[in-house]
Amino acid sequence: GVHEHSVAPPIAVTTTYLADVHQEGYVYARDTAPTRTRCEKIIGDLEEGTAILYSSGLAATFAVLFHLNPPKVAIRGGYHGTHNVLRLMEARLNTKAVDLDDDVGEGDVIWIETPRNPTCDVY
Repeated sequence: GVHEHSVAPPIAVTTTYLADVHQEGYVYARDTAPTRTRCEKIIGDLEEGTAILYSSGLAATFAVLFHLNPPKVAIRGGYHGTHNVLRLMEARLNTKAVDLDDDVGEGDVIWIETPRNPTCDVY
């Protein structure tokens, strides 16, 4: 390719790609992009596993909580989008949002946002 001998790979700044609907590869940057693919590979190698990067914190929040599907999530304050995800999970998956001071058990999640949005409080 054009950059195959680059010392440092270029950062892809495009958001859309020309693609046939049946073609595999990059279509839209919110799904995946060359820079994100490269970063996932680097982090995955460092962690000796697989890394997945998301285009927003809310997408990452939803993915983690949906994957874990905990009985309870202990949380205090924080981003309203996180609370919207928890309300959706409570309605559909019976996940309960509880205060950080409540008892938690095996399989529960303690969710701490720091600095906390929107107040920038630090735990």
